[in-house]
Amino acid sequence: MNNRHHLQAVAPPSRALGENLRQAELRAPRYTSYPTALEFTGQVGPAALLEQMDKTNQEPIPAALSLYVHLPFCAAACFYCGCNRVISRSAQRRSDYLDLIEREISVLAPHLDRDRPVVQIHFGGGTPNSYRPLELARLIRTLSSQFSIHADCEISMEVDPRQYQPGDALAWAALGINRISLGVQDVSREVQQAINRLQPREQIAELVDEARKADMHGINFDLIYGLPRQTLAGVDDNVDLVALLQPDRIAVFHYAHLPQRFPAQRVIDESELPGLATRLAMQARYSELLTQLGYRHIGMDHFSHPDDSLARALAQGTLQRNFQGYSTAAGSDIIGLGVSAISSVGRLYAQNHSDLTAYRRALENKQLATQRGWHRSDDDLQRHAIIQQVMCQQRIDFNAFGGARAFHTRYAKALGQLRQLDPSGQLVRIETEALYILPAGRNVLRLIARCFDRYAARRNTQQLARAV
Repeated sequence: MNNRHHLQAVAPPSRALGENLRQAELRAPRYTSYPTALEFTGQVGPAALLEQMDKTNQEPIPAALSLYVHLPFCAAACFYCGCNRVISRSAQRRSDYLDLIEREISVLAPHLDRDRPVVQIHFGGGTPNSYRPLELARLIRTLSSQFSIHADCEISMEVDPRQYQPGDALAWAALGINRISLGVQDVSREVQQAINRLQPREQIAELVDEARKADMHGINFDLIYGLPRQTLAGVDDNVDLVALLQPDRIAVFHYAHLPQRFPAQRVIDESELPGLATRLAMQARYSELLTQLGYRHIGMDHFSHPDDSLARALAQGTLQRNFQGYSTAAGSDIIGLGVSAISSVGRLYAQNHSDLTAYRRALENKQLATQRGWHRSDDDLQRHAIIQQVMCQQRIDFNAFGGARAFHTRYAKALGQLRQLDPSGQLVRIETEALYILPAGRNVLRLIARCFDRYAARRNTQQLARAV
């Protein structure tokens, strides 16, 4: 990228920027579910999940399945991270945890008919590639023996480039893993030092090159803005790596600084965090440069090549948002395996214990590890459908909810909150049959969605990240 010298300065606030700053200070969930996990209660346990699985088997055409497997182990703590992870380099602990996953599958799988195909499998963490290929092979064999894996199943895995060893990507591909998400975060060594995550770009390039040779059909990059010591000019350095390596998808996440919730973040020097105006400028710069490279803005913080399945799903109206973010597996039930994993089956959300000891204890007693969840009401389901349209279609089709008159009547309060959020009409345009989200609204989709969230008013917003 050229002409970087001008990027350090952030323009003084204009009226439009002032409104953007006000919106950016607001807090809202990421709406990977509705209601969100903050509403889950302890009234949902193992029996409720088994009952819901049995019930969905009786539907005329039972939903396909997506499997999420949480592998929590990391070799060291990244200071920014808010994920459920266990810091350990012990191979024995990793193996013992696979024993627990296998126990969970043995209890759960018999309650799901074998004619329900698995169309997606995602290994999240933690650091899933802290498991060596032979260990991953063991896990995939167990899944294949207990579930019906579709021939075109997408099998994806989150990857820490620092744990990569030459030959890994070829081995992953041989196991059927066909999409990987690389935690790039930022290429600046100063930023990497501040977050305790040193990884040379050459290591990332070597991994991508091997994955291409292995004919993986999906390579994703995860980037983060708002980290300590980041500058606006650094955005160009990160996009230079994108331009060089051409990943299929890019997620540009906003760093959520919540040290009261995540102890590792207390190590971060808050004086080194970029200010709000700079974060807004970073967000805009990423959007500008990535679209110049030909990526499609999917919504919020996600971009993809136009020929990627995510962009096709957006164009076809089948894009979905779930606990893993944006997904192409519309209409599938999600089975969460592992500590803290969340299932979404029919009307039920069910989350496993977040504490590894409690998770182990439940499975050693031959029970599922479900700790809490939520039974969705009819109102929850309709609001979830509205929020899905906001997040995935960037519009609300009034006809899908009884027509314009019925929608305006039922959601008059929500529309009033939306007008307060967007007094100058920068974010949305309301027409006779639909509400359309304008380009400026794509970065704050969760603020728009929050207007239709009936639980938002009672939520402790300090548990949530700012919009930017």
